[in-house]
Amino acid sequence: MKTTPKKKEMSLRLRESRREEQKPEPINQPPDDDAESDLPIRGRPSKKLLLQQQQQRQFQVKLEPDVKAVTAGVSGKPSTSSSAAAATGGRIKARRMLYKKNVGGAAAAQKAPGESYVMRLFERSLDLSKYQDGTPLYPICRAWMANQPRNPAVAAFQTDGSFTATKCEENGEEILSQLKSGEMKMLTQLPQPKPTDLPIIPPRLEFSQEEKKREKALEGASAFDLLSSNVNRWKKVRGHWLKHIKKYEKERFEVIDKIMNVVCKN
Repeated sequence: MKTTPKKKEMSLRLRESRREEQKPEPINQPPDDDAESDLPIRGRPSKKLLLQQQQQRQFQVKLEPDVKAVTAGVSGKPSTSSSAAAATGGRIKARRMLYKKNVGGAAAAQKAPGESYVMRLFERSLDLSKYQDGTPLYPICRAWMANQPRNPAVAAFQTDGSFTATKCEENGEEILSQLKSGEMKMLTQLPQPKPTDLPIIPPRLEFSQEEKKREKALEGASAFDLLSSNVNRWKKVRGHWLKHIKKYEKERFEVIDKIMNVVCKN
């Protein structure tokens, strides 16, 4: 009897399935999660602790002859190994002292002069230790807007009193003539405003005769009449203030306004 290829394939599949069933199942070993841990896991010490203990034992075994040699030298029998150990110990101490000095100097250089006092206000932080009692509010607001209290680049702005204001000269007419003639092409500094005898605050607006009569007639009047008379009075006061300010600014800043007009045109 000849076997067909279909029967051969079926027999091969059956054999492969039986072999797979006979194979032992792989045991799922737990992951080695204690290789880098210092704590005992699952009731046994971790591998890291075992390795450290083994290294300590080996180090102690290596140090035993040196310790014996040092004790022999102290008892009155000096040896070459004890002198070598003392020399190496002195070198190690010297290196440690140098390392501490270098590290301490670097840390002191990195430290800022004084402790920092960071305050958080409306989701922004600010280091108040950079400022003094007489510091203006403008640099503090700029540092608060920057929101970088640990950044040394955001330092105090003009807090040491080293800022010197530039003195303006009273040469407005000369600057204006130079700009018009073309001698001066770049304006670097504005002149000082002209002095004037007018005060900054206008004089008091006196009551007229008609207003005095109205004030006398308003005795015992209603609240509406009193309010309307007061509104009319303060409208006149406001107009008086605006006229005085306009006159004051014209006398002081007329030349500067002309200079700015020429600069804008050019």
